[in-house]
Amino acid sequence: MKKITFFCAFWVSLFSMCIYAQQESIAIALNNPSNNAAMRSGSTQTRALATIYDTSRTANNGAEITAAANGPATSMGDAIVLAGTERFLQSITVDLFNLASAAAFNLTISIYTDCTSAGTGAGPCGTGPGVLIPGSVQTQTVTPGALGFIYQHTFNYSSLDLSSEVDNNITVMLNASRNDVFWRLGDNVIV
Repeated sequence: MKKITFFCAFWVSLFSMCIYAQQESIAIALNNPSNNAAMRSGSTQTRALATIYDTSRTANNGAEITAAANGPATSMGDAIVLAGTERFLQSITVDLFNLASAAAFNLTISIYTDCTSAGTGAGPCGTGPGVLIPGSVQTQTVTPGALGFIYQHTFNYSSLDLSSEVDNNITVMLNASRNDVFWRLGDNVIV
């Protein structure tokens, strides 16, 4: 999960959640690309891009983003703690795979200031609830890679400002327009 600017390796072994869901499907992918994609940010065009979140990208398992049993409003999220001080988001790249269908689908990303539902201080969501960050929602059509193989999809931003995040916590949410779209999980945070 990750590319040029503020790549985000998502749904890796950090705190993950399935919003509005009672069930989640777990699957295993057939391959494991380890190209250098991550969550990167840069505050101006003259500054170098900085990686502010990255994972090991070694896991071959994932969870279904929008399982049919949970309905089309189901989203899956990853609570992220940002490293460094750069806070102008340039891009987020996620690792995905499909097992049964290679049909194109729409993928919607949204970023919140914290978890999207109230949690507890000791829980993975903190105290929540988070607020949708203006300008963070994007929907793109994705053409999957080969069935069972991990592929990457990048959402590009024009310097989305995250500087108000003084606690360095955000939650990235994904929603797929159909089932059989899996987000890689189980990696270790390295940045």
